[in-house]
Amino acid sequence: MMKSLSAMQLPKGSHNIILALAAVYIVYKYSQGYKRLDKVVNEATKPVGQLWSDVDARLGGWSPVELTDLVIQPWYLNTNFVISEEAWQVLTRDTDYRVMMKQLFDGRTLKPEYRHLIGKPIGGL
Repeated sequence: MMKSLSAMQLPKGSHNIILALAAVYIVYKYSQGYKRLDKVVNEATKPVGQLWSDVDARLGGWSPVELTDLVIQPWYLNTNFVISEEAWQVLTRDTDYRVMMKQLFDGRTLKPEYRHLIGKPIGGL
């Protein structure tokens, strides 16, 4: 005949294994819930954190960098009005500056009609 469930005995020491597995499962489920909660809290506090960062930066004297008018400084050019490679690389990184630089220079030589602009702010051409 069949043994009843209450009469069945688990092997010796298996109670500890079952308890350990249950503990691992509980910790696993808790960590999943914690990660979800952490993500929700991070998203909820992001605007406040950004605001605090902006206020702290302004109080510390930070201000955003703004692109100013292009200026071809005299020391960028040699005596033949040829711009140095380094100055050219820096001044052509910005797309707006790149367009103006290609209008102002023939290759790497400043065109004669623009030489009066050396050292002065150059707006749109």
